[in-house]
Amino acid sequence: MMAQYYIMFETMKSMAELSNDATIEQELSMVCGAHEFNDMRLRVGEKRALNQANSQIRFPLKGRIKTTDMKVNVLLQVASVMMTYLTMNRLH
Repeated sequence: MMAQYYIMFETMKSMAELSNDATIEQELSMVCGAHEFNDMRLRVGEKRALNQANSQIRFPLKGRIKTTDMKVNVLLQVASVMMTYLTMNRLH
């Protein structure tokens, strides 16, 4: 699975440590902290838009966006909403 989906060993270890009854929010948090996102950076110019988006997502983060993990979390949730929106509009 790791080779097929290009998942790093450290990320796979984190996935294995999740409990079977982990919530979507916990799983999302684990994914956002994955080593695959280590090259991403939180830029000062992005913070305002990310903080605005954070107030409108399903699992808003506490406080202001301060870390790369938080940036990835918001972006994944926004992308998920957009994919759902586009799919629903295509069906109607």
